[in-house]
Amino acid sequence: MAKLLISNVTAKSVANLNFHALKACNFKVLVFDKDDTLTFPYHDNIHPPLIKAWDEALSVFGRQNVVIFSNSAGSSDDKDFKDAARIESTLGVKVIRHNTKKPNGFTSLISHIHSLPKPPPQKQTLEKVTTTFSPNSKKSTFVFSNPISEEKKVQPHEIVMIGDRAFTDVVFANSNGMASILLTKPIREKGGALTSLLRKVEVGLIGILNSVGYKAPSHRLLNEKCLESVVKK
Repeated sequence: MAKLLISNVTAKSVANLNFHALKACNFKVLVFDKDDTLTFPYHDNIHPPLIKAWDEALSVFGRQNVVIFSNSAGSSDDKDFKDAARIESTLGVKVIRHNTKKPNGFTSLISHIHSLPKPPPQKQTLEKVTTTFSPNSKKSTFVFSNPISEEKKVQPHEIVMIGDRAFTDVVFANSNGMASILLTKPIREKGGALTSLLRKVEVGLIGILNSVGYKAPSHRLLNEKCLESVVKK
């Protein structure tokens, strides 16, 4: 469907995202594309202007809840997943292995997310409750003030996909119920000939779709307040 190309949120770069706001909107996992989103293609280190934002993402969401899903490292192009292992060592986050390319591969992503250790249950505390039946009759009982609730698995709508390509990153997110964030100023604004051509096609097509009234798929966590807060002014 055409609307799958339209992202829920657009931002210039990772540096323009408010990760505290995304957390406050009840998102639990961040999924980043790699090339031109976090790093130069086939480089391992975070692009220097993005380091502060990257560190903020790790601090707010926790390192285990930040993953990379790339069409280079960890994909079918990565022989023996050597690039994925090297980037994990450099950046300290999981690079999802998937023998395919976005917009496919959601099963590999959600399988990893569901394998993450659950947070420890909250401690229970006993609270004394006194019930008065008459002036001379009272009864005291003890109840748990914070009963344990079962920790649910992360659901697709609680995941944010962040990337610079509509045909891959945005369609991948929207097709699987995740929130989609499209970055409009990738690290390399002028990539290779094919990449540049595809970006021009994406921008033109999205412009046409917007002009005739197409909108991004609705997302249950992205209400008006959240949409206004997740991109820094």
